[in-house]
Amino acid sequence: MYQFEIRKDSIKEVRKAILIKVLVLSLFFLGGFSYGYFKNPNIYVLLIIITILLFVTISGYNKAVNQQIILYDSYILTIDSESIKREQYDTPDIIIKTSDISRIIKNRNGSYSIKGNSRGNTIEVPSLIEDFERLENVLSRIMQISKKTGIQFEDLGIILVLCSFVGVYISRDKIIIAVCAAIVFIAYSYSFFINQQNQNIDSQTKKGSWWLGIIFVIYFIKAVYHQVSGL
Repeated sequence: MYQFEIRKDSIKEVRKAILIKVLVLSLFFLGGFSYGYFKNPNIYVLLIIITILLFVTISGYNKAVNQQIILYDSYILTIDSESIKREQYDTPDIIIKTSDISRIIKNRNGSYSIKGNSRGNTIEVPSLIEDFERLENVLSRIMQISKKTGIQFEDLGIILVLCSFVGVYISRDKIIIAVCAAIVFIAYSYSFFINQQNQNIDSQTKKGSWWLGIIFVIYFIKAVYHQVSGL
């Protein structure tokens, strides 16, 4: 039997990864608000929005880091001849029998995805796992490891969604705006549903995504309405 945990010295990498995500999300919202400001200039409203966004960004970052540290400290991956088991705080235990493993994927960021014979039965192994080489050797004995290289289908999907989001703001055609908005809503709804079903995501993050989702939907509907009504 083999047991693996997250490296104890991974805190700096955790902070960096979360900081990048928080900054990208903040810039995303700030860009939308700034666009609205230039269409209807009001310096006081913009300053209030920036202040609120700054407060939310700092508090959200600290909370996310603390939560991630708790999750990583509790992460245990156990591998024996019959199954692979992942235990983690605030998430259900995931057990996949070795005979039920359909694929073992090494992702581009160095993490692993161990997929069972059903869609939702997947164990995610972070790249910050200890004894990385030994883990790869153990997994390769169970099944040949496939690697993600080049452009994947999901990459094209992300590009399409980003282009559609930008299209909502720069297009002057109502039909194009409507199509772009529909693509963004469908993609976000699908992503939200998948994340809520994902057993590798803790319940606190899932609950928080509801509030973030509500804010995003209200903000985006308002942006689409202003774009269409202004034509």
